[in-house]
Amino acid sequence: MNIIDRIREEQGLSYSALARMSGLKTPTVWRHCRGKSFPDLGSCAAYARSLGISFEQLRPDLFAGTPTSPSTPRKPRSHQHDASKQS
Repeated sequence: MNIIDRIREEQGLSYSALARMSGLKTPTVWRHCRGKSFPDLGSCAAYARSLGISFEQLRPDLFAGTPTSPSTPRKPRSHQHDASKQS
């Protein structure tokens, strides 16, 4: 059971009810809930709004390796053109 299906059940929603709330088709919701396919970003947005959860909860794979705290700022690269390097 994935996060979409778990929260759908916790909220007492049928597949068709979640489909109506999210604006998706019932077979699409079923496939996402059963893990037969992964929701795209548009579907994630629809589920997030409908179920009150975040994108990161829906698709943690999209956030893997994302820093959880601010990193040290990098020094900006110089975009000046060095004429002496031209051949």
